[in-house]
Amino acid sequence: MDAPGDKMSIGLEQTNEWGVIGMSFWVMENIKYNYIMIHIGECWCCQNGHDPWGGRSKLWLGPFATYEEAEAQAQKTGKFVDNCGRCNPQSSK
Repeated sequence: MDAPGDKMSIGLEQTNEWGVIGMSFWVMENIKYNYIMIHIGECWCCQNGHDPWGGRSKLWLGPFATYEEAEAQAQKTGKFVDNCGRCNPQSSK
């Protein structure tokens, strides 16, 4: 029998290459253009906060376990918030 808190006993997937367990959500703040975009961690634009284009004026916040948590964090910035058109994180609610 698995120990309490063990991944198998709580039914979570193994970690991915970035150390994130299961589905995650990330908030990207684009400093240069002053907007926020929410992504699913596995989105190729996000790669769990490891931006494939690095070096741009972006700040990645996360991971968040739910879309609602990511959205709440995004709204706190007071900036325009959008969802990634490639991964459609809002459809994962």
